[in-house]
Amino acid sequence: MKKVGFLALLVVVSINCHAADSKETCGDKKYIEAEGKLAIAEKEMKKSSEPWKDLEAAFKYWDSCTHWFQDESFNDAIAELTSSRWDRISDLVEIRNKNPSFYKYIIRSLGNEIVGLIRSQKILSLSVKDCPKGASDVCKDIEKACK
Repeated sequence: MKKVGFLALLVVVSINCHAADSKETCGDKKYIEAEGKLAIAEKEMKKSSEPWKDLEAAFKYWDSCTHWFQDESFNDAIAELTSSRWDRISDLVEIRNKNPSFYKYIIRSLGNEIVGLIRSQKILSLSVKDCPKGASDVCKDIEKACK
């Protein structure tokens, strides 16, 4: 019985080590690049014609670094973009279909306490009262996250 338990443990450890080796890790250089991409996306957010795509590009760098530190900066950027650029919220329909992991991260971020009560109430109000045509599922997801 001990041999079976030891072999099972060995298999699990081997699988975990292999999975860790195959996933890109953050490291100092990647972290600095991720911070830079996020800073650019935040700076351009108000005037960009595709702010969600800009943030999505930053997320590709950021995603491998989330284990390294708290992702408060990215959550704050998502909340700011959602509340200040509601005119682009229908872009999330395409993101939901093309990049479900980023979409889930966005929705999860909007439910985070970092968003703050006032901003969360604004986003909730927009999702209920000003949902663009064709984005009702997105608005419902946002509404659930903000409650």
